[in-house]
Amino acid sequence: MKIQINFSRTPPVFEVGEIIEGTVVLMDDQEFAGKTVSIRAKGKVKNRWYISTGQSTLVYQAIIDVFEKTDVVVLEKSRFNEAQIPFNFKIPPNCLPSFKESDARIEYKITVFILKNTSTETKHKAKFFINNHLDLRYFPELSQPLEIINEKSIGLWPFKKGDVMMKVLLPRKGWAWGELCPVTVLIENSSSRVIDQLEILLNQRHHFRGYLRRKKGISIDDKLLDGSWAEKRKATKTLVWEKIAVQVPQNSVKELTISLQIPTASCSFECPISKLDYQLKVIAHSLHTTASKVELKSEIVLGSTPFKS
Repeated sequence: MKIQINFSRTPPVFEVGEIIEGTVVLMDDQEFAGKTVSIRAKGKVKNRWYISTGQSTLVYQAIIDVFEKTDVVVLEKSRFNEAQIPFNFKIPPNCLPSFKESDARIEYKITVFILKNTSTETKHKAKFFINNHLDLRYFPELSQPLEIINEKSIGLWPFKKGDVMMKVLLPRKGWAWGELCPVTVLIENSSSRVIDQLEILLNQRHHFRGYLRRKKGISIDDKLLDGSWAEKRKATKTLVWEKIAVQVPQNSVKELTISLQIPTASCSFECPISKLDYQLKVIAHSLHTTASKVELKSEIVLGSTPFKS
């Protein structure tokens, strides 16, 4: 039997809240009458990686379902030994975007099962994708300004060179693709050295977790998700890294604003076993002084639709 899954659009990319539409086409040289067709739309978050201990390989894994919907059709006799079965499934509003890394992914599939006498005769799968989208207008709490402060003594003990205080101000926590984020930096230099370089980094961080897979397997529930025995991992990628020459002499104060363009990247998301976030890091230091870095870090949320669109 030949099975085709045809989506209403090519490529099969859909938005949250849209309806996935398509047709399942069955072709065979035998009668279809009496057979049952089950069409399932399913999405899942899946983390899996391997750790070699020298004598054996440990498998860590965690899987949770994003959503699952099924339609069942009983076939009648077809004169041409071909059947076309339409399907449609509405994507729930809380669906996560499609995502893929080496050890973690969020994937969606349509699976067609041909059943006869309660047993699966054959099946066929086809992937579809949920668009990467986050509308910041639905999260007014992300429009609040951010202020972070750090003060540090620079230089190595016992040759400390004095204190440097740095404050970073952001107009808000949520930012959309292509926006210019004004990063205001205030440096109060009470040391005996000149602060002559400022670095601004935007890092993408993916946090995910898995559980040691045993022969009988494990179930993922709230109790396990809160367990301290879960293996946690983090993958970090630097998307923006700007180095700016500054001059903040000893016993002086300087304020400057740098415009940081937000890149197009995967929107922030979070579920019990996977989280994608972004960290803004600001570093001020003296190029000719050891241990002179003063760092500030803050998590920001990256979306696709700005607060004002």
